[in-house]
Amino acid sequence: MYLSADIKNNAMKKKYYTVLFLVALLFAGCKKEAVTPEPVANQLNQSTSQQTTSNKGASAVDTAALIQLKLAKDSINIDGIIIEFDPNSKPTYSDLEDAIYFQGYGEVSLWSYSSDNIPLAINTLPFPKTSLTITLAVHAKTDGIYKLSMETIYAVPVIYEIWLKDNYKKDSLDFRHNKIYAFNLSLADTNSFGSHRFSLVIRQNPALGIHLLNFTAAKTSSGAQLNWQTENESTYTTFTAERSTDNGTTYTTLTTIKSTAASSYRYTDKTPATGTNLYRVKITDLNGAITYTKSLTVSY
Repeated sequence: MYLSADIKNNAMKKKYYTVLFLVALLFAGCKKEAVTPEPVANQLNQSTSQQTTSNKGASAVDTAALIQLKLAKDSINIDGIIIEFDPNSKPTYSDLEDAIYFQGYGEVSLWSYSSDNIPLAINTLPFPKTSLTITLAVHAKTDGIYKLSMETIYAVPVIYEIWLKDNYKKDSLDFRHNKIYAFNLSLADTNSFGSHRFSLVIRQNPALGIHLLNFTAAKTSSGAQLNWQTENESTYTTFTAERSTDNGTTYTTLTTIKSTAASSYRYTDKTPATGTNLYRVKITDLNGAITYTKSLTVSY
């Protein structure tokens, strides 16, 4: 498949800056006395604020959502990974999106796996439509108590719950609200480390999805006025007002409104057709999920 230079350059920019943030984390761990690192999210904002791209079809660098995880033995011996979310990415390994993990000589090692079992330091994935499980691998050279923490969560929609699952202890932690997990690792017990103990589960909470509260359509002196109210909307939500003049066989688009989190919206069709008009609103939410209001009749 042929990729344009703009797409390749944009992908490499994303990869470069994400690698830079990961290296900064590890360097800060080794030089704690000399360096006070900023959260990755802050570095992301600063490093990408001056970046532009001429390729409007590719995701911009500064729209990346990510999770940064860290495995620590102490303040010096640490390792970190990044899980990035991009709607245009794929769960299998891609050298334009991901960075392979190469195990070094440190006291601790942490990586995640792609869906085709490639160990990654940077794992770029699309947001799940319902649920996603990411396998994590933890290794250390000595027995002891270690900490697995979520150092940064950036631009991940609140509809997603993030759970750390401990298969060894048969326990789970709400990682979004409890960001540090301490655990024992014993080299004599192979179930206490490796790639079978921990996984990161990211799943949608249906209760936090967008809900339509009310939709009305009324004949006014200025035209057919549509009003609707919602809850749990976000900036990724769009509303499309549609009209049918053939009793619902086909609908035409009147306008598309991007959510402002206002929860209340209005649109007036100033040129309704003579006769029966059916109106509805199409709601497009996260990952392109589409729902429709009921159709309401306004006659002229």
